[in-house]
Amino acid sequence: MKKHNNLEIKEEIQSHGYKILPNIILEMEELSSCDKMVYMVLFNMPNENQNGDIYPSYEYLSKLIKTNRTTLYRSLKKLKEIGLIDWENRGRGTNFYYLLPIPDWIKEKYSVECGDYKPPTNQLNV
Repeated sequence: MKKHNNLEIKEEIQSHGYKILPNIILEMEELSSCDKMVYMVLFNMPNENQNGDIYPSYEYLSKLIKTNRTTLYRSLKKLKEIGLIDWENRGRGTNFYYLLPIPDWIKEKYSVECGDYKPPTNQLNV
């Protein structure tokens, strides 16, 4: 098998664009993989104005995430209940979504302060 330079491969992959998911969200046991995907999409949603407004339709989010509306709504509701997002009805089949500051209980549970990430102690050795 031919060896590849991982840095070159990463550069080539990144040239196609990528999404960012904050480490603290990735580590949250309370969130399903779909919940994390929804958060990642909202977190990286391009905004069309200087305010950073996020207002995708359910149809757009469902197609992008490859899930149905029921599962999408369940994930949005969970993110809202946990305190990571909020929304208000825009009235045209879309909502305004707001990213909220990460709640203190999440920071405390996942040992994140001032943006410093501390990996969990039970990491798998790969």
